[in-house]
Amino acid sequence: GLRDALGLLDQASLLATSEKQVQLDDLLLLLGSVKEDVLLEFSKAIKEGSAEPVLQTAGGLLGEGREPALIALELSKHFLNLAKAQLKIPILGSPSYLEALSAQSQLFDKTELAQMVEQLSALEQSCRRSTQSALTLEIGLLSICHRLEITELKQLKDKVNDLESRLSSGAPLHAMPNQRPAARPPVAAQAPSHAPSHASQPAAHAQAPAHPT
Repeated sequence: GLRDALGLLDQASLLATSEKQVQLDDLLLLLGSVKEDVLLEFSKAIKEGSAEPVLQTAGGLLGEGREPALIALELSKHFLNLAKAQLKIPILGSPSYLEALSAQSQLFDKTELAQMVEQLSALEQSCRRSTQSALTLEIGLLSICHRLEITELKQLKDKVNDLESRLSSGAPLHAMPNQRPAARPPVAAQAPSHAPSHASQPAAHAQAPAHPT
């Protein structure tokens, strides 16, 4: 580990010039790491199911020369940090990152976070084995964005349990709130009445013909 650290330090020293010192972005690029604010943007877009910003950000990191497997690894660590923040486990990071991490972790379900950490860890291994690692990364991220959220599954399960309870107790079933009311049958048109009105028509009195005597 010390030999690797010295090698990285030697590479970092080559990035410095008399006009420009080594910056944090240079070290992150050298290590293949991702900025904390970028990781927070990733998780925010994934929570919202917004695939476009996720793929655009991933494409930008790939364009900077970052390895797809390392991007997946950084994301898996970040989502693991979200899970740890829910459990109040100490996490390493800047104060601003820890504050944003704590607030964002409350938006996720614990089971959902555990599944996403597992999926991202598997995605890292897939990227390392794939001959098209960038494509594998983007496909994996797209799949995570369009996942079926655990909260939706729980709501569906609650509705099914409520329906079964009503059926077993014989209680009347009410229409769902988002269900459209049944369309009313069309009212048959009534034919106009052609019966003569006795009030408006005078009675006709026929006169009998006179017979000769």
